[in-house]
Amino acid sequence: MSESLFYEETDDPRRIVQLDRLKKLAWLLGLFGLVPFVICALMALVLGTNSPLVEPLITIFRNYSVVILSFLGGIRWGHALLRKHDDQSLVDNRVIFFSVVPALTAWATMFFQTTPAIAILLLAFCAQGAWDSIAAHSGGLPKWMAPLRIVLTVVVALCHMIIFIVSA
Repeated sequence: MSESLFYEETDDPRRIVQLDRLKKLAWLLGLFGLVPFVICALMALVLGTNSPLVEPLITIFRNYSVVILSFLGGIRWGHALLRKHDDQSLVDNRVIFFSVVPALTAWATMFFQTTPAIAILLLAFCAQGAWDSIAAHSGGLPKWMAPLRIVLTVVVALCHMIIFIVSA
């Protein structure tokens, strides 16, 4: 799909339908991506800190968190590489540079104890969500992505807070 589908206002009914489908798919996949976070957080609340199942559950949560945070950085990397630039210049090197930070941060948390790792992941998800939302409002990402990223970030942050409390 061309960049104009993401950014430009259009009166072309076919393009409007394409964009509407893309937005719905992004929302659907984003919400489905929340399922492991929510299930793990709710199960941790139900099981409580004394259950022998809570530690493996938190490990599953943490591993999924690492994968998804890395994925979010990859979205920004891919978008920066594919985006047209006004002056046909090279890709914005700052976006490419910062798009690897989520993956490196996620990887680094594997060397921390569980509770600090969850706290770092929580902060990293919030930072990524803020970066994406700001970028959407300033033209670095499609404007329609801002509400999606805000909703997803809030739910993920709440799940991380629950896991943090249970793991502490």
